[in-house]
Amino acid sequence: MEQKHRDAFIRSYRTMDSSEQSERARKMALHFAAAFSFRVGASSALKSTSGVLLPPIGHYYSLFHMSMVLCWLNPLIDTKKLERIRHSTLKGLIETYYCSKGILNQSFFDLMNELQEEREWLNYRFGEFPYDFKNKVLGNEQKINREFKVAIDIVKEVDNATAKDANLLSYIQRSIGDSFGDDVLNTYLSAAESGKVWDAFLHHQLTT
Repeated sequence: MEQKHRDAFIRSYRTMDSSEQSERARKMALHFAAAFSFRVGASSALKSTSGVLLPPIGHYYSLFHMSMVLCWLNPLIDTKKLERIRHSTLKGLIETYYCSKGILNQSFFDLMNELQEEREWLNYRFGEFPYDFKNKVLGNEQKINREFKVAIDIVKEVDNATAKDANLLSYIQRSIGDSFGDDVLNTYLSAAESGKVWDAFLHHQLTT
């Protein structure tokens, strides 16, 4: 991230009160949980059935929620735009506030488009995908993992830059570890899947 963009985050968080900081972090934590849950769910379905009917839905929504993490991270984005957000609006925000500024590689945006296309082909034009759908789906996990790491690194970079004025990562860790973690995951996932999400949280230092 260029220093001018880092400075913009610092200025924004410096003028933000602690209640807004903690609310943004809470929203980020929830979307982190959703992102990893959809990713793990997609992987589980792929491995257990060898079918590709359900994984594309999980793949797309995993990146959808990781995009929401980035939107809640950025104070320049009006939070009103993030409630009941449209898919096109979310992509526009990622393109405008991240990709066009060079904070996020264009590959993130391109993957969002690819995954949305695959989900829509599956949902609305079943059997009409223009090339090998199964191979396309099988190749997506590695791409998603790569973009997840990039997004998480941005969160950590902003947390480090704003450490004197905010405690973003600490808020996120507490929200996941002490507030909603087990209750949310157990509502949607099997015990094995929940364990994999917790492993991912720990691996990326999103909880303690």
